[in-house]
Amino acid sequence: MMKDYGHISPLVSGDVVPEGIDLVIERDSPNALDRTLSDTSIGAGELSLSRHLSRLAQGDASFVGIPVFPSRSFRHRCFFVRHDSKLESLEQLQGKRIGCNEWPATGNKWSRAALRHAGVRIEDIRWSVGSIDGAPSSRPQGILPAHVQAVTDKALLSMLLAGELDALMCPVPPKGFYVEGSPVIRLLRNFRQAEMNYYRDTGIFPIFHIVGVRREVYQRGP
Repeated sequence: MMKDYGHISPLVSGDVVPEGIDLVIERDSPNALDRTLSDTSIGAGELSLSRHLSRLAQGDASFVGIPVFPSRSFRHRCFFVRHDSKLESLEQLQGKRIGCNEWPATGNKWSRAALRHAGVRIEDIRWSVGSIDGAPSSRPQGILPAHVQAVTDKALLSMLLAGELDALMCPVPPKGFYVEGSPVIRLLRNFRQAEMNYYRDTGIFPIFHIVGVRREVYQRGP
């Protein structure tokens, strides 16, 4: 079970055939990660790295993670501010008010790692977690740290535009970002250079998702 990525198309089409494996790939972009866990007919599939590690820490070893990474990306591009904001660097987010869509999400963990790399103290930021555009979400937020508040009565984007937040941290640009004259812009105008600098400094190309194999399947044929 995988999301519908272009880079797995050769496996899906049969142009690339793995040796010794009878592989059938099902694609379900909206629900792939949840179905990997809930559908016992699926022997292996895409997993959130963060949630996989959390399950292991809680004693759930039902999946074996293997070093196949269907989703990975840098996160400096994932910070957004109002178009009239004077903020233009990660360092300037020290002590600010930031909204994000999920706290435990792997991508947001990497975003916080980018902030730490820039010298920003995560615990000094006033965090709000909720829906970016107001759409409902069924994903659990887990237990939030003391410096993080859950927002359930309004969209974080509207809070940004109203001046109640200084920035948003989210995996995709907020609604209306690509519209001409958008009130929202990226915090880092040259995010690509920032990401190259991060890789040069750390050697890290952030991993979001891994492939997990059900333990009973793994034990039959490791």
